[in-house]
Amino acid sequence: MRIAALALALFLSGNGAYAHALPGSVLIIESVGTQIGLDLCIPLEDLIIAAPDLIALEDLGPTEIPPALTAPLGRYLDAHLAIETEGHDIPLRLTGARLERARNDHVGNFALLIAEFAGTLPDPDVTLSLTYDAVMHEVRSHRAAVFETNDDGPPMAEFGFRQDRGKPVPVKIDLR
Repeated sequence: MRIAALALALFLSGNGAYAHALPGSVLIIESVGTQIGLDLCIPLEDLIIAAPDLIALEDLGPTEIPPALTAPLGRYLDAHLAIETEGHDIPLRLTGARLERARNDHVGNFALLIAEFAGTLPDPDVTLSLTYDAVMHEVRSHRAAVFETNDDGPPMAEFGFRQDRGKPVPVKIDLR
């Protein structure tokens, strides 16, 4: 009954209901020789929906994230982000995490989490694959874009949530 009343009120008002999703994740990858770096940017509100145990991050302003919160953040991201070569994971170390204020014309101001990772490749010429499904396993409208730092062009890849038989499937992208 309440839903019907809400729908009727929206119809009679002449204005539709509009909702704007927060921006998606942005992954920026840089490899120099055998060193690889990855910066990950995620709107904090979406991250907390996907990982409610990180809710204490909401109490922080723009700042470096303290070690007590970096550890659970690292565990969550480790479960949803991987770079591999020829079937072998490249260990990524979370080297820093911070919150910044961001603005989007559609949603206004929001908090943005920036996590920085580093790793070492076995060979500078290996083929790399990225697997990623952070946030989108819970927030189905969440999207991700992957960029290389030395490329001002379009993203290498853009994607959203994928599933197989009702279960989330991480997206796997060949980087080079």
